[in-house]
Amino acid sequence: MTLLDYFWRRRIEGRCKGGKMPDFICDYLGDLKKGNAKENIERAGFVVFDTETTGLDVNQDGIISIGAVKIEGGMINIGESMEWRIDQKVGLKAEGIKIHGIMKKELSGKTEESEALKLFLQFIKGNILVAHHSVFDLAMINKVLKMHFNIKLWNKSIDTAQLARRLEEGKMDNSMSNKANYSLDKLCEKYQIPVFERHNSAGDAYLTAVLFLKLMKLGKRRGLKTIADYC
Repeated sequence: MTLLDYFWRRRIEGRCKGGKMPDFICDYLGDLKKGNAKENIERAGFVVFDTETTGLDVNQDGIISIGAVKIEGGMINIGESMEWRIDQKVGLKAEGIKIHGIMKKELSGKTEESEALKLFLQFIKGNILVAHHSVFDLAMINKVLKMHFNIKLWNKSIDTAQLARRLEEGKMDNSMSNKANYSLDKLCEKYQIPVFERHNSAGDAYLTAVLFLKLMKLGKRRGLKTIADYC
């Protein structure tokens, strides 16, 4: 956490104490304090998530769906999975439609963006967030969280693409010059994960969860044991 993030979060916590923030935000911040970096990674709670967007520009595009599934006790809990389709006012771009196949008429009457964010925060609580190429997904969600509520996600997070690269190549930096080798499709093929329901947020979240569990097994053999070893 940067110094700016620290003071930003402290200010929001102060507003919670003064009764000036919505309860769901204050509850979310309260849940974040329950984590322990020294805890065994196998006992930690995770929410694996994915977003589908109108395009690939964080500054200009919007979120049209968020899919998420929980991992508890080292197992995917399908009963704890969600998907929110968002009634997005930003126009869909051809590049995005080619990926997810969602047309604007399919979003009409769906969940309002602010309500979807509220439900997402209530779902993730203080769990560790997991996503594939997470920088983009986190940036998209943080952009709209700031716009609606002047907050961001403060959960610990794991990028399965970076984790796979670290375990396979031993590289700790965030560069990804060989990004194509660490796409979700490529890694599913490498780790023999059957691919279905690709390019919708719920399906991609599930595939990422399966991949993450396989990477955790590999990490265990490499001596990675605690939350701090992964985050």
